[in-house]
Amino acid sequence: MAQIVTITNPLTGQPAQVDQLEHTAQQIDDAVAASTVESTDYPGCYYRTDSGVVEWVNPPMQINVEYRTTERYLGKPVYVKLVDCGLSANGLKTISVGAENLQLIIDVTGTLNNIATLPSISSFTEMGNKWNAWISAALGEVKIWCGSSEANKQCYACVKYTKTTD
Repeated sequence: MAQIVTITNPLTGQPAQVDQLEHTAQQIDDAVAASTVESTDYPGCYYRTDSGVVEWVNPPMQINVEYRTTERYLGKPVYVKLVDCGLSANGLKTISVGAENLQLIIDVTGTLNNIATLPSISSFTEMGNKWNAWISAALGEVKIWCGSSEANKQCYACVKYTKTTD
């Protein structure tokens, strides 16, 4: 259990109260590393099992497969899914994320032909002037807008979200 101790702040010279932890940062890192397992199906991808549920540290990101991650958002597990959006069309296209019990989409990014990274709608202000393609998400759907120069390219969206069931 941590205990409160008084130390001298090296910058100000004033006393300060801090929590003294029972374990060093290295011990904590070692414990986290010991609880993760490298996937035999996806070498280089690691996961842990928490109460019988697999949580990925770095999921393999297969298309249209949902992964529960070790990441948390407001205390809830974060899920991630790489959604195949098909070919982009000139104009706006809407695709369902296809996740059961989806509560809140917290992040979305995308790619065209796995070359150009599409910004999320929140990362720019002048859609027509700055970007020729963008991606956004709300209510369990991904929206893609493409100008004519980006039409007919394969598009994927990486969506992070929470669920109502957690």
